[in-house]
Amino acid sequence: MIMSGVVLLGIIAFASLANGQEGEIIVSDNKTQCINDMVQWCNSMKYPQQGAGISMLSVTYEDTSAYYRVLCASDSDGTNCTRNKMPWFSCTPDHVLTYKGQILTYNMSSGVDGDICGTADRAFNDLFIQNLSFDNTTLKEEVQKGFEAFFDEIAAMEEQIDLLQKN
Repeated sequence: MIMSGVVLLGIIAFASLANGQEGEIIVSDNKTQCINDMVQWCNSMKYPQQGAGISMLSVTYEDTSAYYRVLCASDSDGTNCTRNKMPWFSCTPDHVLTYKGQILTYNMSSGVDGDICGTADRAFNDLFIQNLSFDNTTLKEEVQKGFEAFFDEIAAMEEQIDLLQKN
């Protein structure tokens, strides 16, 4: 039974990784371009219906000045990432992007700190936020495959139990 659960989780995890981004995404040093890249990411996000699921991601990293703990959650309410328990960036289901509490729009540059390009780099290359988008067709197929593998394992286990009882 435990093996079957592990198989199911392994299949879902593998499916998530299989859809991952290949190679590093090159992030510009231009603040306006970094904002535009983040806005474009937010505009391309798809979210599930209420109660249909959640994706969570937790990462720790260290740079020259500090140690950071990042938590991202993506569900029907959008994507929300915090860094050291403070709002970092988020995207709502109606595609409103915020960065440290400030709404970002295309071609914006004033009023945004110099860390936006570092944030974009971390978001795309370390957090892989582009993979938090909900794809209902893939999810249904992968869950179906997982259930099939799960029940195959149960059937095999029942056969082994029957053989042991006969001996």
